[in-house]
Amino acid sequence: MTVSLLVITHNQLGQELINIATSILGNYLFEIEFISISAKIKPSDLGLYADQIKNKISQLSIANPSNNGILILTDICGATPYNLAKYFAVDININIVSGINLPMLLSVLNYPNQSLQALSLTAIEGARKGIKQD
Repeated sequence: MTVSLLVITHNQLGQELINIATSILGNYLFEIEFISISAKIKPSDLGLYADQIKNKISQLSIANPSNNGILILTDICGATPYNLAKYFAVDININIVSGINLPMLLSVLNYPNQSLQALSLTAIEGARKGIKQD
């Protein structure tokens, strides 16, 4: 079984990236879960989003009994999606990579058999190679 993939972004950014990646690649071997967090989050809604992330991580852990781990991709390091993911990733086989872009997601989806550590590096390298100045 492959590493589980969870995308957590502001608004629908992650869902749109997943939609585009799907249209480019067609089928892929990952089950991708997505959580949208409002860019205008109210403090009173923080618990709702925290519960969503906690529940999704729990579901992915149960669905992956071989414990290959969970790769979480977020949009901005230090923002709410990243901070909530980091809070719930303690003592669990989870890596978080921030700065999601389309090249990062496509790179991850092309390597479903990599370990969690290798896939995290693939995500970072894919994002880096997808940025170029001419």
